[in-house]
Formats: sequence, structure tokens, C-alpha cells
Amino acid sequence: MKKSIYILLAVTFLIISETNHCCAQVLKITKEHLEGAANLLDFALRHRKNNMDTMYVQRPNEAWTMKVNYNQKSTYFKTSEMAQDIPYHYFIENTPNSSISASVNYRGIALSLSISPKKLFGKSTDTEFNFNYYNNKFGADITYSNMNHFHSTIKIPSISTAKIESGPLGETHFKGYSVNAYYVFNNKKFSYPAAFSHSWIQKKSSGSFIAGMALYSATLDFDLGVINAKVEDYIEYSPKKTEANYVAVNFGYAYNFIPNKHWLVHVSVAPGLMLWKDYSTDVYKLNSSPTSNTSDYTFSHTHTWPKRFFDIAGIARIGITYSWKKYFIGANYVAQLDYIGDSDIATILNNHWKFRSYFGFRL
Repeated sequence: MKKSIYILLAVTFLIISETNHCCAQVLKITKEHLEGAANLLDFALRHRKNNMDTMYVQRPNEAWTMKVNYNQKSTYFKTSEMAQDIPYHYFIENTPNSSISASVNYRGIALSLSISPKKLFGKSTDTEFNFNYYNNKFGADITYSNMNHFHSTIKIPSISTAKIESGPLGETHFKGYSVNAYYVFNNKKFSYPAAFSHSWIQKKSSGSFIAGMALYSATLDFDLGVINAKVEDYIEYSPKKTEANYVAVNFGYAYNFIPNKHWLVHVSVAPGLMLWKDYSTDVYKLNSSPTSNTSDYTFSHTHTWPKRFFDIAGIARIGITYSWKKYFIGANYVAQLDYIGDSDIATILNNHWKFRSYFGFRL
């Protein structure tokens, strides 16, 4: 019996030894394969074909670019319209949202993570997703926004000025999608990424004509329940739900100014025309109840915004970067704006802006 047990233990030991040996071999092969794949990827990224003029633009010598960013963004609407021969002006703005993000870029391939302190601690329910791709020849900004925190001002010049208190504006809600794409004509000497993603370095001043296309679809639902009876003494009609959709093309100019080896200043403006648009607003009649200091409202009509050939939609970008040794610091600002309507009847101005400041270094 003991002899059988010894034989069994010996066989078990041999099996375990062989298994460990095989696992070690597998791990060794896997590690070698991963190292080989990593070296192959690094070689491909370092030697990928590009037609850039290296007197003006070049890739960083370092493989890694690290950045920490402070971001702030907001959306506002300004509408003006005539109702019963009385002009009404509404200004509705999303409470600016701040976030902190960090990004890691390996030879042009980037990964980023963003955290909003307000949302983290339950102080905001606003959500925004961004996808940004900046290439020397073409690029795009894709944004999805879902916002609930607004404040507003209502003005009636012929009567008085009524203000709705700041802070969360009831159930006012905005949801929108936007795509902004660009193409750079002088893409051998001018680099958008040098000013925004910092995956390239602009060595000499250069500019380029740019062309682009914008797609936009959004809905703003204004909560009339926040308008109290006192304000209704001056307001008879109010817009509630506005839907905006358009496709636009734009054309403009971008320039990277390099006064010395430390500074980069970027400015680009691309105004455009809407090829197709569909704007409409549901207007409600407000019915005050002074005795109870409450109000109710009833649907009045759907207002279709006047359509003109010269309805505009454009995008502007500015940025500044200071770099020294392997470090850099700076800020940029991007604003997307559209304006439609007839100033004698009704107009709507929408502006979505983003501000970013950053500090980074390369390894």
C-alpha cells in the first residue's frame, strides 16, 4: 500500500513539474510575442508614410505625450420674435460645466479619461460625450449633449424686463448631436494637431484655407412651470419646445503663428451656409391665476422659423501654447454658432462653446 502511495506521489510530482515547465514556456513565448508585436507597432508608427514638409511640421521625437486638462463648456440660446405685435427676447443658458481630464498619447494614438466633480458628487446630471480626431489633412469633432441645468432671462423692451431666477430651471431639458468635420488644403505645412492634440509640432508659421461640413440636431424643451404669476403680468405667449436640424458647409482660413521656438498661436474661422434646415417652435399661451400665485398654459401654435438662403452656421477656434524642453502649457477655445430667421419676424442664435487649459510633457 505504501509503495503504491509513493508511486502515485512521484507521478503527481512529475506531472506538476512538467505542467509548470510548459506554463513557463508558454509565458515565455507569449511575452516574446507581445514584445515583438509592440516593437513592430512602434516601428510602423515611427516610419509610417507622410508627406509633411519637415521644415514646417514634424512629429515629436518622444514616443509618449501626457496631458492634464481643465475643461469648461456651455450652450446658450437667444431668441427674438413678435407675438401679437409685441417683441419678446429670451436668453436661455446652460450652467457652465467643468471637468478634469487626463490623456496619454503614444505616437498619435491617444486615450483620455474625464471626470466632472459636480456629477461625481451628484450636483449635476448633465452628460456630454466627445470624440475628437485631429489630423493634418482632415479631422472631426463629434458631440452628444444631454443637459438639464439652465438659467434664463426674458426681456420685453416695450413693457418691462422680467427675470427668472438663476439656478436649475425646472424641467428645462436639452438634447443634441453635432458633427463638425474639416479638410486642410495646405496640409503639408500646416498642422491642426500641433495646436490641439499636440501629436505634431509646428516649427514655422503657416496657414491654410479650410473647408468643412456641419450636421446638427437638437431639441430644447423649456419648462413653463417656472414662470410665476407675477412674471405673467408681462408675458402672454412663450416658446416651449424648439427643434433645430441643419446641414451646413463652411469655408475659411486657419493659421499657426510661431513667433519663436517657445510660442504657438492658433486662429481659425470657418463661416458657412446651411444647405438644409428645419426649425420649429411650439408656442404656448400663459394663463395666470393671481389668487393662487400659480399659472397654467395651453398650446397656441407651432411656429415655423423663417428660412433664408443666408442662414449661417460656423465654427471658430483659437489656441495658445508655450513649450520649453519637454514640457508645454496652454489653452484653447472652440465655438460652434448658428443663426437663422428674419430680424423683422423671428430669429434664433445658438452657441455651443468649449474652453480647455492644459499642462503636458513628453517622454
